[in-house]
Amino acid sequence: MSAVTQWACPTTEPARRRHLQSVPTGPAAAGRSSVARPATTARPIRLTRRARLLLGVVGAAVVCTVVGGSWASLASPGVPAPQQTVTVQPGQTLSQIAHEAYPKLSIDDAVARMQIVNQLNSSQVGAGERLIITR
Repeated sequence: MSAVTQWACPTTEPARRRHLQSVPTGPAAAGRSSVARPATTARPIRLTRRARLLLGVVGAAVVCTVVGGSWASLASPGVPAPQQTVTVQPGQTLSQIAHEAYPKLSIDDAVARMQIVNQLNSSQVGAGERLIITR
């Protein structure tokens, strides 16, 4: 069983208000303005938080670039580091030569430095090979 109930509802809708209003423009509007503004009114620039952050990051990047460039110009790139050459003797390894050349560095760092300076792809060296040692 089911019961259906009907309530009496008003069928008239409330009057709708107009949301848009026509505003005069051009010379017709000039006489109606209650506040007269000069034509050259300058508004102050207002920056959002995101814009201020972006300006700060860009400014910091510019400062770092300028400081880095001036710092690099202070270093004299034209003066080469003093070099010394060593001839590999039979039975010597690259790690032995690197340890003798750079006693203050760890053996791994010394070998890596020797490989970079001499453009070696591996730690294998042959007898009679000349290696460059920079100081």
